[in-house]
Amino acid sequence: MQKLPQHAEEEEADKDVASKKDFDCPLCSANNPYDDGIKVGDEIRCYYCGAEFRAELTQENRWRFREI
Repeated sequence: MQKLPQHAEEEEADKDVASKKDFDCPLCSANNPYDDGIKVGDEIRCYYCGAEFRAELTQENRWRFREI
């Protein structure tokens, strides 16, 4: 595997945090894949229990799904 320059590694890490392909429902723990990806501010629904959430990032760049 080719080593990326330092700034390219940081950009790649930011890209991973900026979108996500799935989430685990905080209420029922079911894994929910999203083909189009999840971005900050998206409103998403658990396919299993029907709960709705807003996708957010904490200051530590961790995903949080707040029930709406």
